[in-house]
Amino acid sequence: QCGAWRWSYTMQKALSDIIRAADMVHLHTMWDFPVYCGHKVSLKLGKPYILSPHGMLEQRSLNQKALKKWIYLRWIGRSIITGAKAVHFTSQAESEQSQSMSTENKKIVIPLGVALSDFDRADEKAFDEKFPELVGNRFILFLGRLHTKKRPDLVIQAYQKISQEFKDHYLLMAGPGKVNDVLKLKKIVEKYDLKNRVLFPGMLDRSFALMAYRKADFFVLPSAQESFGLSV
Repeated sequence: QCGAWRWSYTMQKALSDIIRAADMVHLHTMWDFPVYCGHKVSLKLGKPYILSPHGMLEQRSLNQKALKKWIYLRWIGRSIITGAKAVHFTSQAESEQSQSMSTENKKIVIPLGVALSDFDRADEKAFDEKFPELVGNRFILFLGRLHTKKRPDLVIQAYQKISQEFKDHYLLMAGPGKVNDVLKLKKIVEKYDLKNRVLFPGMLDRSFALMAYRKADFFVLPSAQESFGLSV
């Protein structure tokens, strides 16, 4: 992800080759160029596609940068939604709270699933080498975007309240975030003098993420809004 919407001829050509060989296409989220491109190529090639907006059509999400999203929906997003054979929501709440835009007869609700066997294949040795501070200690896990919607600052504030009583517990704040957002969180950590006990590894690859779930004592995600929550 480049962080900005931009046209990519190379991606369009690559997607054309991939989608031509597919029976069905599954598009995830709403606002990125690959979703728009996948939609256009699918229609051109006569391939049906399913859209999973992952909460991005809920009103709270639409209120963020509202004008830009309104313009995008009006000129681009609406065609992505109406062109889908089905719009997949991960919970009934997400379905009810999302803007319809002619999706009523296309809505399907299917919760996200997890293959538990994947956790058994995670590499514990590699995890311990990456996080030597956690070896022999207990830790609390936050895993998700370090975005204000997820309220990671609340996690740190709550951790500070128990940090003196539970000195053998670390806090692993795993996930990507904008530079300024992460810096704000690190300043909160420094204010509480917890720099050596709160870790910011960035986004974890799948094996590390699965092992983090296995080894953590608690998972916390005090989001203001979640459609279902991939990390949940």
